[in-house]
Order: sequence, then C-alpha cells, then structure tokens
Amino acid sequence: MATKFNEIVGYQYQADNWCRSCFKTALCDQLHTAGGKTKHAGYVLTVEELLDGWASGIGLDRYREDSFDSDRFPKVIFHDMDSGECGGCGEVIR
Repeated sequence: MATKFNEIVGYQYQADNWCRSCFKTALCDQLHTAGGKTKHAGYVLTVEELLDGWASGIGLDRYREDSFDSDRFPKVIFHDMDSGECGGCGEVIR
C-alpha cells in the first residue's frame, strides 16, 4: 500500500523524531504517569485523539504549528518530509 504525501508518519517532540508506534507508546506512558486517560468508554484513543485532548487541556491550537515549538508540544511529520530516524527504535521514518 502506497503512503500518501500528506499521511502522518511520525512526530517531532523535544529534539527527537518519533515513528507513530514509538510515539504512541511514549505518549501513553507519559499520560499514565501524569494520571491521564488513554481510553474512553473502553475505546483505545488514537494518537491524534490523545494529542487533541492534550492540546485542548493546555489551550493550544495544535493545527497552527507556527504558534508553538516542538519542545512544548509535538508537531507532525508527513510522508513527504525528510525526517531521519526514530529516536525510539532507530528505524527510518517513512
């Protein structure tokens, strides 16, 4: 299956690039540590849903990436971006 140019393939956060899988694991671990929820009514939330909830909680418009730094909140990496290797697993992000 081909990857679309606008498909999210990872996230940039706190000086690291993360593949989707490693980022979800790290984000869920961080949320559990902070007492946050990763499920709603038994449904496991997607990374995008988790990020929407986090952004809402801190009053950030995550779709205006020019308004924040990736040290403060994750930014998406699209397929057509040069993203390098994942800071978690070391695989090339594509």
